[in-house]
Amino acid sequence: LCAGSSSDLEIYHNGNNSFIENYTGNLHIKGKNGEESIVAIRDGGVELYHNNSKKAFTGSTGFNVDGNCDLVNDNNKLQLGNDADLQLYHDGSDSIIADTGTGHLQIRTNQLRVNNAANNENMIIATENGAVELYYDNNLRLGTKSDGLNLRGQSNNIHLYLRTNDGTSRGE
Repeated sequence: LCAGSSSDLEIYHNGNNSFIENYTGNLHIKGKNGEESIVAIRDGGVELYHNNSKKAFTGSTGFNVDGNCDLVNDNNKLQLGNDADLQLYHDGSDSIIADTGTGHLQIRTNQLRVNNAANNENMIIATENGAVELYYDNNLRLGTKSDGLNLRGQSNNIHLYLRTNDGTSRGE
């Protein structure tokens, strides 16, 4: 099937595969109501639409998503690297960041915060050129200072337990 004054659009089947070939301009695939579904840009990217709103597209740097990228089943992984060296997923019980490649997992930031799931309690705060703080039940218990460590206890009762390899306690 050919369409256009110069057969600019062809739709055919070669016995094994079906083809839509467009020889001029962009190729638009629209729904019954005229809304965009897929746009293939001549010598360019491909755009995917939902309800006439562009949600994903290819560009010169790769694949882009405007919105959430939902992996809807447990154990579906977001994988990065030639051999899926970095993986992010949920296994049904735990949320996992797995670095399975060579080298180190590096987090680069000027301030790192680890909070509880409700995001209302500090657990760890690390600040560039500053302190590293450890919290217990949202109360600062141990922090680094320029000249050492700062220990904090409840009501000025500070307990430091050092354990030997055999598990016995030394000092308080």
